Amino acid sequence: MSIETMELLQIVGKKHLMNKVMRAAVINGNIHFIDAMDEINTNRVKIEDDSDNFDSLIEQTTLRRYSEHKNYADDEELVKSLTKMFLIENKIYDQYVKLDYNYEKIIGRLFHAKTTVQPVFEKAELVEQEIALRKQRIQNFNYLTTLDADLDGFLNMKEIKVAVIIISKENYKKLKMNYENIPAIVLHINDEKDNVVLLTATIESLHEDYLRVFESLNYTKVDIPTGYTGTASQVIRQINGEIEALEAELSEIRNSIKGFYENYNDLIRQAVTVLEIEKKAELIRKTSAVGRSLFCVYGFIPKAKSSEFKAYIANSFGMEVSVTIDDVSDRKTGVTPPSKINTNRFCKPFGFMIRMYGTPSYNELDPTPFFTFSYMLLFGAMFGDLGQGLVILLGGLFIIYKMKQEEFGGILVRLGLSSCLFGLIYGSVFGDEEIIHPLILRPMDNIMTVLIYAIILGFILLSIAYIYGMLNFRRRKDIEEGLLSKEGLTGFLFFLVFGLLVANVAYKFADIPVYVFLIVLFVLLMITVFKQPLANMIKKKEELYDEPKVDYFLEAGFGSIETILSVLSNFISFIRVGAFALNHVGLYLAFAAMAGMFEHRLGNVAMLIIGNVLIIGLEGLIVFIQSMRLEYYELFSKYYTGEGIEYEPVKLNK
Repeated sequence: MSIETMELLQIVGKKHLMNKVMRAAVINGNIHFIDAMDEINTNRVKIEDDSDNFDSLIEQTTLRRYSEHKNYADDEELVKSLTKMFLIENKIYDQYVKLDYNYEKIIGRLFHAKTTVQPVFEKAELVEQEIALRKQRIQNFNYLTTLDADLDGFLNMKEIKVAVIIISKENYKKLKMNYENIPAIVLHINDEKDNVVLLTATIESLHEDYLRVFESLNYTKVDIPTGYTGTASQVIRQINGEIEALEAELSEIRNSIKGFYENYNDLIRQAVTVLEIEKKAELIRKTSAVGRSLFCVYGFIPKAKSSEFKAYIANSFGMEVSVTIDDVSDRKTGVTPPSKINTNRFCKPFGFMIRMYGTPSYNELDPTPFFTFSYMLLFGAMFGDLGQGLVILLGGLFIIYKMKQEEFGGILVRLGLSSCLFGLIYGSVFGDEEIIHPLILRPMDNIMTVLIYAIILGFILLSIAYIYGMLNFRRRKDIEEGLLSKEGLTGFLFFLVFGLLVANVAYKFADIPVYVFLIVLFVLLMITVFKQPLANMIKKKEELYDEPKVDYFLEAGFGSIETILSVLSNFISFIRVGAFALNHVGLYLAFAAMAGMFEHRLGNVAMLIIGNVLIIGLEGLIVFIQSMRLEYYELFSKYYTGEGIEYEPVKLNK
């Protein structure tokens, strides 16, 4: 579990090979590209003065930002339309992932393919629409099968308007109660679930009154097309014949489409793949610098992958493209290397919660292991219950395997395990403390002990956080913050001495006067106040202050007050761990008391189930948030900045 070591990659090559080199970088998929001109302007370009790099030395002064950008929107629309026509999955096909291809030729052939097949697909679509239309007509004529009459005769009368409508059965009851006020003849001809189908007839002069009445009944008019003769059953047979003819025509069209599929299947898959490669390559081109005959790109690549990529470029392009790899361990100017975190499977889900705060910096330790351990510990201590923890665990598994959300589901699985473990420690199963014996203690029987344990837990976690922070300062070679700041060694000693003072006052474990502790605390506090001049003396700088003295000491004075308040709040904040452990038991007791008010066993059980659901849902959420608060505000402030750059290599998403 660490942040992977990066190296700075410089690629310089002949301009006519630029597209192929970009494709190679995309296919490699390990390079996090940065703006070439920004890097060049830092004057940190490392180029050996030999014949292989002589051209690049000459052209450095003529390099300019690449500006010939291409829009792939039309090509995307073309590819999308054909994949939709032939039902081809829009994904990367490995057999077409290669450097050598003519993109323009592939797109040209694809355009020709579309002009060839599109009329056939459009014709098939029209035939399918005609079939669907006739099937709808059959459904509508089915409403009239109870009428043994020639439809053309009464549906097309000149003076009388005939219509087939559908209304709800409830509205039909209202209609029947007011038949004498209806300006139409109404005949009930069919039923459809909660609706009735009516045949209505009215004269032209009463048509507006007819509409007013039936609109109030929220009616739906059934479309009965003209042009058919005979009874409804005869018309349905005619339409079925039309459908058979259309389906035969559609079958012929689909057979021709199968032939097109065989001709263009490979072309479309190739186009899908190369389009994605070109789009990714364009992202790299946007970061590049170009001269009269050369191009130049920069990026960060994991050290473990750099030699392999360099050899790949050498084998593919020979002397026309050079790759220079530079160490970034002492990098002080230019873009900060991105952070690629290698985390084991158990800790990986908690990376989601760390990213919510920020990305780890390249030159600091991976916070994921400590965050995973401490978060599980805090949650379990506050929400310790074997039964409820098992429910959370099962909920996490459901989210992983059914909802396919591995990060959040993985977090719940691990929190459920922690809750189960502390449930065994507390002897709690679904809030009941009579089912099993506790491994260590019952919270409600040992209230003061639980609160003291919570402070001790906080003391241990904060100590680890301080050590993490000091290691990070050491990696950054920051003497001032690492040794003399309130988050460094001096702050850690202040925290330890303050803790010893509180413990000695409470338990008198050593015969040391209080004023001795206070003197040590004062000295340590003064060191944090004078950290800058002391650090500059250690570094043997002439100037002891990097800013005006008044400004510095004003800020340092407030900083010393913040140091005292921070240590106090750190200790007090962790009392909530014990408080929530007690609160968890108290909530169950409240629901148990309400359950006892029911005379029947069923009501008693129902109340306990409701209580457990509310405890898991509401209290579980609160404990989840409170654990996060302790991590973000109490622990992260000691060792984690979250100001890194996320490692985002340009690669194909397979």
